[in-house]
Amino acid sequence: MDAKAKKIPKNILELFYKLSDTNTSIRVHACASILRILLKLQSENQNEGEVCKDLQYVLKRLIQGLASSREAARLGFTLLLREVLVHINTISVERILELIKRKLSLAKAEEKRDAIFGQLFAYTALVRSERLADDNHLPEVVLSIYELCQEKNYILIACYELTINLFTQLSKENFKENVWPHLKKKIFSGWENCTPDSIWLLLLCLRMFPEIIERYLTKHWGNCDVFSPENLEHHKNMIKQTGALLPQLHPYCLEFVALVKERKNIKEIWIPVVDENLFDIAHHEQRVYVGFEMIKKILQTTEKKKVIKCVLAPKFSSKFMNVYMHPKHVLNPAAEKMAAFLCNYAKENSTPEVQILILKTFLQMPSTVLLDRILKKKDVSELIQNLLPEAVKEFCELLKTVVLNQENENIEGKSVASSKYFYAVVQIGNLLSHPVMIGDIEWRLNIMKFLFLHSFFNVKVPCEDILHCEHACGAVPDKLREFFVSSFYKSFYSLSHTSKNQRTPLHQFLEYLLSLAEYADQLIASNENVSPAFPVEKIQEAWKHMKSIVQKLIKQDKKENIHEAKIFQTLLLQLGFHLFHDPQHIPEALEELNICCKKALKAQKQQDQSADEENEPPWIGVVVDVLLSLLSNSSHHMHRLIISVFPLLCPFITKEALQIVLDVINPQNPSQEDMEIESEENEEVEFVSESSSDEEVSNTDKVDEEFREKVKSA
Repeated sequence: MDAKAKKIPKNILELFYKLSDTNTSIRVHACASILRILLKLQSENQNEGEVCKDLQYVLKRLIQGLASSREAARLGFTLLLREVLVHINTISVERILELIKRKLSLAKAEEKRDAIFGQLFAYTALVRSERLADDNHLPEVVLSIYELCQEKNYILIACYELTINLFTQLSKENFKENVWPHLKKKIFSGWENCTPDSIWLLLLCLRMFPEIIERYLTKHWGNCDVFSPENLEHHKNMIKQTGALLPQLHPYCLEFVALVKERKNIKEIWIPVVDENLFDIAHHEQRVYVGFEMIKKILQTTEKKKVIKCVLAPKFSSKFMNVYMHPKHVLNPAAEKMAAFLCNYAKENSTPEVQILILKTFLQMPSTVLLDRILKKKDVSELIQNLLPEAVKEFCELLKTVVLNQENENIEGKSVASSKYFYAVVQIGNLLSHPVMIGDIEWRLNIMKFLFLHSFFNVKVPCEDILHCEHACGAVPDKLREFFVSSFYKSFYSLSHTSKNQRTPLHQFLEYLLSLAEYADQLIASNENVSPAFPVEKIQEAWKHMKSIVQKLIKQDKKENIHEAKIFQTLLLQLGFHLFHDPQHIPEALEELNICCKKALKAQKQQDQSADEENEPPWIGVVVDVLLSLLSNSSHHMHRLIISVFPLLCPFITKEALQIVLDVINPQNPSQEDMEIESEENEEVEFVSESSSDEEVSNTDKVDEEFREKVKSA
């Protein structure tokens, strides 16, 4: 310990060691303690206006210690230096600059790196003390920071951010009078000798003090607009030279982004300089990475739809998806980070147009709607899950376009897993259950009608008066039609729920079914425009008979408001739509339901009928038999129907009738004792999501299990 140090208060020397502690709270506490001691010592100094000897020692040790490579030493020393500059005005900026020159010289080559970092942290303390704006040494510090960053690339970003911090403290007049006259000497007069390392400062000054710099550009560069068409070639060459700082963006790129995003003609600049310049190449991974990072940066700092649409340009989208879909590509990790960024950006964005732009980026060529299945990821699924209502609608229109443009491609031989058309149909059906669309009944009905049309009809001649028949689309291949049929019948369950655990009120659900039935009548009658894909003569009589029964029930319900009437209307209509798929077995079931309906309504009118719950209503047993006979059908569509309608009958089913159902769906335990089941009239059925496009359409075991659980919880 030198002689001067021996005279320093012992507690300061002890606290200096804590300034280098890796624990942030310890460093901050040590800094505060030393500052309190120094303030007291300085206030007791008899030579007013001069720095006391203790403080002089501390300043020298702080500046010298900034060159230390010990972990956290520079952080603690910079913090204390900044605090003493803020709280002790007696310390002049000139004194600090002199100490920097003496203690942080670049004499020895082996110490050069530490000395450079020491200077950087010393200037950081000066800038953060906010004392430079009114100091005569302001231009010297600005030039020193700029010259320092020319030494080594690894401190370029830090010097750039420090310069921004300093410039934000300056008024336009201060910059014009005290900084710019010195700074412009460092900037070349023209593009000839410019490099990214030299021009970023000009762009920064242009962004922060545009009026001053534009006059200079007009006089010395011949054009005040650095992004004029004749200058774009220079930017194209400049941006190709910025890969040395990766994974960080070069300050030139950062200033390019900051300036260009505010321009009305951003597309005329971004497309040639970035999109076509960085992504339209085969083997320049560095440039592609720079492009990825520039897009992230510009999206982080703007919500303008025009800007977002511009940067998600064709060349970028194609390159991004090419790399993303090839796991072994050297840039695949960068593409995966880009994908995660875009997904999160879409999730947090409140603009449907932006969400759909990002979704289209994931789906356009060379990608496909099967992207998640191909890569075994969930990026697209998560994007879809977080879409806003208008974005869901636009995505649905995109899927419809995919489906209806299949006529020129032979898809009969394609597997389910490899066909985007099959996936698109399934996804359209899944969108009916999208959480944000549950309340938009008109749209959901519209999509159900689309599914119904292409499940059972072909559009021959376009007709503006018939929904979804505005354009001819050719015959739907049989294999694809199977998926339409499956999605259509699945959608009934979605329509019967307003949320995951809340059923749609019966009268509303009935209105939706009636609307669908009217649409079916319109299609059947429009034989000049549409042709049925089924033998229409086999269902016409049963369909008309079912409709007549429903109409009678509607009239009766209006007069007497009988709950059972609404239930049977719902049962008949849902079962009636299965005529189009199974005209052989459904007519008999409809007739049996009609008989049950008459018995139920007759029993309701008999005032003297016993209300004892142990006596099974005369009609419920037949309805149970009908359901069980339908359940024995191997059709998964019929199984879904039963899952959907069974809760409507729960209030009327007795323990004995329920046990019959349980025995049928759980044949492994035929001798099982009667279960004690409490039935409640308003029991809600849990909504089972069927959004996964990977679900096997023929998975009847799953459907049976769902039905079994619903019966047990009834």
